Amino acid sequence: MDLDLSVTGQKEYNINRGIGTRDTRLSVGDQTVMSEEGFVIRPEIAGNKPNVADVSIDLRKLDKTYTYFSAVVGQDDNASLIRANGVGGSLQCMVIVDGETLVDTAIMAPGDMERISCIIPAGAQTLTMRTSDVEGDHYNDYCDWIEPTLYTGSPKVDGVKKALYSEGNPSGNTSVSAEASIGVRFNVKEGFSEISIAKESSEDKINGYLYDFTYSYVRSLQNKPIATVTGEAEGTQVKFDLGGIVPAGEYVFVAEGLKGVKANGSQYGYYYLDGNPNKGLINVSLTFVNSADSYLDTPTEEVSFEKKTADVSPAEKQRAELTYKNMLADLSSFPSSVNIGDDSYTGFPSPDFTVASRNTTTDEQHHCETTDTTINHKSGLQFVLKTAFYPEYAAFEWTVYVTNPGTEDSPIVSNFYGCNGYEFNGENPTILTNNSDFEAGRLPTAPTRWKSPRVRP
Repeated sequence: MDLDLSVTGQKEYNINRGIGTRDTRLSVGDQTVMSEEGFVIRPEIAGNKPNVADVSIDLRKLDKTYTYFSAVVGQDDNASLIRANGVGGSLQCMVIVDGETLVDTAIMAPGDMERISCIIPAGAQTLTMRTSDVEGDHYNDYCDWIEPTLYTGSPKVDGVKKALYSEGNPSGNTSVSAEASIGVRFNVKEGFSEISIAKESSEDKINGYLYDFTYSYVRSLQNKPIATVTGEAEGTQVKFDLGGIVPAGEYVFVAEGLKGVKANGSQYGYYYLDGNPNKGLINVSLTFVNSADSYLDTPTEEVSFEKKTADVSPAEKQRAELTYKNMLADLSSFPSSVNIGDDSYTGFPSPDFTVASRNTTTDEQHHCETTDTTINHKSGLQFVLKTAFYPEYAAFEWTVYVTNPGTEDSPIVSNFYGCNGYEFNGENPTILTNNSDFEAGRLPTAPTRWKSPRVRP
């Protein structure tokens, strides 16, 4: 950001970095959008409800007339996920021009994100990016404004529609089809605001999902979509208005319900039929904000994977089953931990913990055996251990829940880890997902006092 900004009402404010100490990028939406451009801000407590912090731009001092604003906003992912009083953080963002609120977001909790965009009225003097802590308590309310950008053109007025597909492509055109969804990956040099697909066949409704590209198609779809849009059909054209300007970058767009479309070979993209990759582009157009000599860059090469089957050796199955049964048979050493008041526990040892019930069922749909174990603590807190064993895959999983079913407040609960101290055997382990870049001191372990009636983290 190279603008002369006026900042007021802030407790903390950093430009071009988030609040992390190892990974300093701005990050929102559980790492859906990450960037080194923008700012993080937290309102100061000023005895108001809500407290607000403003970052303002004097538009009169700029060398051009800007007519459109866009940014991605949300709570910084490196903020704690559970607050000291057991309530999730809350933020709200708005864009104010000359004292008038033009657009605002919903109230956002940790992991939420929104793209906030608006047309700037002619003759506007000051644009303000306002952050509100909503409830008057700024604890944990670190708000990222990612890539806040002023544009000289509005996508609603000045957009340039560019087809990524050519009928005269020398590689040839073909009709392709899928059972459930068709996706496309492209790498664009300019910001865009709308995607349009010329369909050949589809369901009555087509839902579109736009993702930041991350490593591979499969990995990208594990992110939260940066836009979710129901397509508007006009004859064979289906338009997806993204609700604002999406900056230049590499993206995956998936159209659920699209069953048939034309495609051609191209070095500038990939298309996916029910997830299966093909080099090329489908009959898709993008509406760009500005005209340019070229719009596309070459995409990242698609990662090839060796498809793994469910063939698991009998020895692996036996080892997994024995490990799983031993864990449930001896809850005193179960690999989880928690502090309750002044007591620190690993597992659920007696006499402080007592098993109240255990129910085991077979889940035919998911090919697993599930067990729900209810465990009472001497304080009145109740833990529910939900486990599942997949015999054909030599795999198991578990989740630990806690509630306060009583009428009195519980002791303070802290350092609550559903998995702690579990040792993995074997070679070349792979972590599919975890807290990743979150700070070690910022994991969701803040002391919490649960009140009755039932409150669950």
